[in-house]
Amino acid sequence: MITIVAPFYTYFSKKVKELKKRNKMTGSKKKMLFWKRETVGSNLIALDITKRNLLYFNKVNNKPACVIINLKDIHSCTIKKQYHGINAGGLMKQKLQDYLKNILLYLCFNNGSRSIALPFYEEQDNRKEDAERLEIKAKEWETTISKLLNRQVAERA
Repeated sequence: MITIVAPFYTYFSKKVKELKKRNKMTGSKKKMLFWKRETVGSNLIALDITKRNLLYFNKVNNKPACVIINLKDIHSCTIKKQYHGINAGGLMKQKLQDYLKNILLYLCFNNGSRSIALPFYEEQDNRKEDAERLEIKAKEWETTISKLLNRQVAERA
């Protein structure tokens, strides 16, 4: 079992190092100062509080992608969980957590017409055991971003 785990660990640690390296390069190009930075599964999320930007690295169709979101354009930040369908009596046999499909950090823009969902947990990419830990991380990010949004509203008034 150890011989199987070691290659996966090496593979994932290389991916995390790659993401961090790209994060430093993108951040230095944009002259960003990251106050908070965290690896979330195979993704990376970072926050620049001086410029009020949220940076999110992920992979789309096996190609790296980066989203930079200006928090001045964000109205609200919430966590949304998506579940698989639950049959009648299903919760008597299994926990609600067993039906969890996604945990998303959901950002709504000021104009109300658009929103963006940043995945923290995806069933196909993460282990079930990681769901609780990633949910805690998502709540921490929701709190941090919401505080910045509330401060922003107070500054406008």
